[in-house]
Amino acid sequence: MASTSTSSSTSPTAVSSSNTTVFNEQPKKFALFPKMALELRKMVWSQACMVERVVDLCFKPLGGRAGLSFFDWISENPPMVYKSRAKVPAILQTSKEARATGLKYYTLEFGNKTTCYDDGTTMEFTSSARIYANWEYDIICPVMDRHPSLTGLEDFEGFEDFINFDTSIRYKLMDPAVFSRMRRIAFVVDESCDVGWPDMSKREKIEVILYPDFEALMPLKEDVSGARKQLHMELVDLDENLD
Repeated sequence: MASTSTSSSTSPTAVSSSNTTVFNEQPKKFALFPKMALELRKMVWSQACMVERVVDLCFKPLGGRAGLSFFDWISENPPMVYKSRAKVPAILQTSKEARATGLKYYTLEFGNKTTCYDDGTTMEFTSSARIYANWEYDIICPVMDRHPSLTGLEDFEGFEDFINFDTSIRYKLMDPAVFSRMRRIAFVVDESCDVGWPDMSKREKIEVILYPDFEALMPLKEDVSGARKQLHMELVDLDENLD
C-alpha cells in the first residue's frame, strides 16, 4: 500500500520543468522601484519626508567654561552654538535622487551670529547652521540639557547665572525668520516650567506639545523615610474624563 504525506515549509521550493529549474522565493527588495516613472519615484520620496520628528534644541557656550567666564563681563548674551541630538534624516542619506527631493523639505537651520562690544572694539562670532528641520512636520523642543556632549561642560552646576536659557532659546525661536515657519513647538514640563511665552500670541495657529519631565518625578518614588514606593503612570484621553 502506498502512503502519501504533505508538509509545509517556508523555505524556497524548486519546480523542475524540462531542463529549467525555477525557485519560488519571495524577493527581498522591491526590484521594480528603479523602473518606475521618475514622477512616481519623486512622490515616494516626498511621502518619506512627511514624517514627524522631535528636534531637541540646546546650546553650547562658545569656549565652554573659559568662554562663559570671558564673555560674561563683555555681553549679557555670550556666543552660543545651537546643538541637537536629532539625526540627519534618512532621506538625505539614501541616494542622490532621494536627497534632491528631501532638500525641498529639509533645510539647515539654527545658525547663530553674536556681536560683542568692548572698549570700542566690535567682535562678531558666527556658527553655521547644522541642524536639519522640516518646518511642516518637525516638532521643535527646546531643552536645558546638561549632558557634556551637548553643553561642553563637565560640571554645569553654578553656571546658570552665566547662561540665561530662556532668553537664549526664545531669542532664536522668536526670530521672525524662524517663528513664521514653525508649526509645532514642545516643552518638557516640570514644576518650574514656564510655557507662557507671550510671543506665541502673534501666531494665528501653532501647536504646543507638553512632554512630562520624568526625571523631575523620580523623587516621588521615595517617601520621607527613604522607602521605595511604586509610581504608576498612564496616558488617558481627555475627552473620556470630561463631565
